[in-house]
Amino acid sequence: MARLLDPSYEYTEKTAIKHNIKIFKDLQKFQSVGLVIPVDAEFMYFAAINSKSCRLTALGYQYWRLVNEKKTIGLTYIERVYFLIFTLKIL
Repeated sequence: MARLLDPSYEYTEKTAIKHNIKIFKDLQKFQSVGLVIPVDAEFMYFAAINSKSCRLTALGYQYWRLVNEKKTIGLTYIERVYFLIFTLKIL
């Protein structure tokens, strides 16, 4: 799963869109915990500025799958935290 980014996601750009900025901040948080990575860019900022994409990591995909299948029984505390994050915001 991937999300195509563009400069409207970066708040420093003139073309920034408020809704996209909020999504981008969440994507950056997901990256900080290893759930999302930029594609063909070193940082999320450059992925947005250069209209690249970001995608789920293997771990991110596992949590996305759990959310879609609504399987949370037996998860550790930190896994439930990730689950809650993905319940609120899914790519």
